[in-house]
Amino acid sequence: MVRGPGRHRRGLRCRTPRRRAGRCGGPPPSWTTEEENRTLMRYTLQEAAPVAEPRGIAIAVETHGEYTATPERLDRHRGLIEGPALTIHLDTGNSYLSGNDPHAWLETIVGRATHPPTKDISHEEAARYRAKFRGTLGCACGEGVIAWERIVSTLATADHDVVHFVECASLEAATKSYAYLSELIGAHAP
Repeated sequence: MVRGPGRHRRGLRCRTPRRRAGRCGGPPPSWTTEEENRTLMRYTLQEAAPVAEPRGIAIAVETHGEYTATPERLDRHRGLIEGPALTIHLDTGNSYLSGNDPHAWLETIVGRATHPPTKDISHEEAARYRAKFRGTLGCACGEGVIAWERIVSTLATADHDVVHFVECASLEAATKSYAYLSELIGAHAP
């Protein structure tokens, strides 16, 4: 692991194929309103932040669900609380599937991005699921639609630690991703 400002830490994480496309990040319950949910989110974050901040723990809000799937929705909900503990967990694959440009989005939030799920989306799944689902398991990084050179070079400009972890459908894809990203991150290390 590499630590320090503007450096990347790499981790390996692989989710199993049991999670199917579109199953995660579903709609909020029908018996509540957005304002009620915002109050609950604010309460939860406000209780967690004072515990996390003195310990140097980041609370990372993922760009995935109903309230954070677009830059506009994230901006609306990111301001629920103030403080250094609240960061952004930009899921490259899921943000792409939600119809966004994860490269451009990351460039606007790099100062707050801390734990990006390093996920690529195959060309086939991109054509099938884009703007229809918010999440699926990824393919090996470098074999899909995400421009990793741009993602890694953007994250290299961060003035804080960034923890990478790969999220894909198989151990083979995770191993390929780790090798691919290790080389790419190494090329951008200060």
